[in-house]
Amino acid sequence: MRSVILGLIVGAVLSFAVSCFYLYSFSFLLLGLSTLIAGFSSFQKESLKIPLCTSFAFFVSYVAIFWVSPEIQSKLAYSADEHFSAGMAMATRAQIFADNKRAVDHYKQAANKGHQGSIQILADAYRHGHYDLPKNLEESARYSQRLHVNE
Repeated sequence: MRSVILGLIVGAVLSFAVSCFYLYSFSFLLLGLSTLIAGFSSFQKESLKIPLCTSFAFFVSYVAIFWVSPEIQSKLAYSADEHFSAGMAMATRAQIFADNKRAVDHYKQAANKGHQGSIQILADAYRHGHYDLPKNLEESARYSQRLHVNE
């Protein structure tokens, strides 16, 4: 049990460190991994059940929060606001595992329904080449023009 507590403390410190770089989604993985490593370092087979279960619980939490939720939002999106939220969820899903193509698709669907935030995001994305889009000043101007017309 002491190894689990040690693993949680080390994981909490590492999680705080990565949160300083805005990589919040790695907190659950770091907590689970450090707990598992601390459990293995105790070298007692009986004491491995708790670290394994704890690590599994952190991994399941990670998947539920950062992978399942955006998928559900994506499947259920209908209104402009829902497509915008789904686009944000896809774009920011676990930071480095973002699904930019699907995010842009949701932003475009929301923009086609007049969502101002999506229109602004697409204008900026085409202007600067974000979301794996090529820089396209004409497309950016087209979205910017729609933004000012709708205001």
